[in-house]
Amino acid sequence: MRTTLHRKTPVVLAVAAFGLLATACDSGAGAVEDSTQPDDTTSEGHALSHEAALATPAKGTDAFTYNQQLAPVGAEMAIEMTPSGDSATFSLEVTGLQPNRGYAAHAHADKCGPNPDASGGHFQHQPAPDSGSETDPKYVNPKNEIWLDLTTDAKGNGSAKATLDYELTDWDRPRSVVVHAAQKTSTAQGKAGVSGDRVACLSLPHSH
Repeated sequence: MRTTLHRKTPVVLAVAAFGLLATACDSGAGAVEDSTQPDDTTSEGHALSHEAALATPAKGTDAFTYNQQLAPVGAEMAIEMTPSGDSATFSLEVTGLQPNRGYAAHAHADKCGPNPDASGGHFQHQPAPDSGSETDPKYVNPKNEIWLDLTTDAKGNGSAKATLDYELTDWDRPRSVVVHAAQKTSTAQGKAGVSGDRVACLSLPHSH
């Protein structure tokens, strides 16, 4: 599932159209309803960041642990999205996870929730055409998706950064980052993107 960008089409008002509108108003006609969508362009190009401590599904709001052994309550995740023209950087930092361990991690299409599946599938710049493409390397790869695999240090801290060659906006971007149980994301044919159970998730909120 991917958020679709809806752009507003500029409308040119001719003098004749203005005259018709004036006539309608003079005759007591009701006000013309504006059917255009709200202008969200003010958020385009803005950097976003969010950090929070993991909580259990019963107590969490935007940061959840689904496996307290691999992602203890109180461990922290931080996401940062920094657009730059037609490109962007997307980063993840974690603290308090298991020490000296690899974790697969990816940006996902939806926000986190008490159910691990709430965050949906991987965010994809070019969405896979059908449900049979979940493990097709043509779509499931670190260029079309945002992979943030990392390895923690002796204190359980780690970080990863992805540099993207496409633009992210507030309405066309990931909504969360999910940390998985696998120590590395698979790239094998038929298993591309496979990374084990979801153990933690942090939502990235709207910029406004």
